[in-house]
Amino acid sequence: AAQAGDAFGTTMYRRAYPRLIGPLLGAIEYPISPSYFKLKEKMVRRIIDDSDKPFIVIELQAEPWGDRPVSEMAEEDLEKNFSPEYFKETVEYAKATGFSEYYLWGIEWQYYMKQKGDERYWEIAQLLISAERP
Repeated sequence: AAQAGDAFGTTMYRRAYPRLIGPLLGAIEYPISPSYFKLKEKMVRRIIDDSDKPFIVIELQAEPWGDRPVSEMAEEDLEKNFSPEYFKETVEYAKATGFSEYYLWGIEWQYYMKQKGDERYWEIAQLLISAERP
């Protein structure tokens, strides 16, 4: 797929709720560093023999994961799983990978939170988007 496409896209989730072990452990954080994604890029580039193809993050986690839909989670659980501080840390983590383009996965959740009166996530996303504009 990386060879056939115009760009190579990777997902980037740091914290997830695995359905099988989540009930026992709760949300888990993947123990990988930003350098994992640079290694992934190098390996794929070597396999496809293409040093110019764009590599982008097609899904950068920007919402919590839990044992039920976010609309059914308590606000404390949402904050515990994905606080505004963790959102900012996730963005910094993504930047440390060196990729030039990132697509946030979860903007609808940020809008949902804004509608409920918590605009912190929406404001972080706005700052990110406005920082990218010339």
